[in-house]
Amino acid sequence: MSQNYDSYLVEDESVVFYKNGEVVMTLPLSELEKILLAYKIADTAIF
Repeated sequence: MSQNYDSYLVEDESVVFYKNGEVVMTLPLSELEKILLAYKIADTAIF
């Protein structure tokens, strides 16, 4: 799976993701925390 961004910058209450110098996505920190928590839960779940 290829990465959708090559750099990121934390600005105020959000994280801005860039690819080739262009903004590809902006996420509020609260949304990013939810996503990371979901990944952590999924990673530790036993199937």
